[in-house]
Amino acid sequence: MDGRPVTFMADTGASIIARTYEDARRAGLSPASLDFSARVSTANGIAKVAPVVLSRVRVGTITLRDVRAAVAEKGALDVNLLGMSFLGRLASFNLRGDELILL
Repeated sequence: MDGRPVTFMADTGASIIARTYEDARRAGLSPASLDFSARVSTANGIAKVAPVVLSRVRVGTITLRDVRAAVAEKGALDVNLLGMSFLGRLASFNLRGDELILL
């Protein structure tokens, strides 16, 4: 994401890509510059997030630009989520067991 390698979990239940606070900080985003006023429902309840737009998201040979995402407030998310703001822009995707096939 934005030129840096990121580990994520594909989540078709997530409407957008969600980044952990810690990962966003490592990527160079300044938490002080983010507006954590949006609220989202998660499996663990309601969390505050800061909406962002990722200039580039590349998974394998697929690259998408200007992808909607959010940074979760500190401690609200344990893993980055590859949500439908990326997956929904693909021609198709299939989950087979523990394998994700993107087209």
